[in-house]
Amino acid sequence: MRADSDEIVAVELSQAERDLVEAALREWGGGAHGTEKIAQAIGFESMQERWRERDRILLAVRDRRPLSRTDWTRLLLATEIAFASDVVGAGVEWSIVTGYNDVESLTALRSLQRTLAPAISRASIGWD
Repeated sequence: MRADSDEIVAVELSQAERDLVEAALREWGGGAHGTEKIAQAIGFESMQERWRERDRILLAVRDRRPLSRTDWTRLLLATEIAFASDVVGAGVEWSIVTGYNDVESLTALRSLQRTLAPAISRASIGWD
C-alpha cells in the first residue's frame, strides 16, 4: 500500500535533530547553493518554490508542528545535501559555517534518518 504523500504526520524530533535541520535549512540561504535541477530532485517545482517552502518548513520544525510526508521527505533530502555535498551544499565547510562539528552533525543526521523513516514518501517526489 502506497503512503499518501499529502498525509500530515506528526514527528517528534530531538533537539539535536531540530538543530541539524535548522542549520541545514539556513544554509540553503548561505553556503549551500542549489540549482533548478537540485530543487526539482528534492521535490520542488523550482528554486523559487524551494525558498518559499523552506521558510514554511523551518517554521513548522521550530514550532514542532506536523508536516506532510512530502515535506518530511524534502526536509530530509535538503538536510542531507546541505550537510554532505561539497558541490551544492556546505560540505567540508559545514563546521565553519554552522558551528556544528562533523561528528555531532553526522550522529544527528543518522538519528534524523531513523526518526523520519516512517514519515517519508519517495513517491511524493517522484522517486518510486
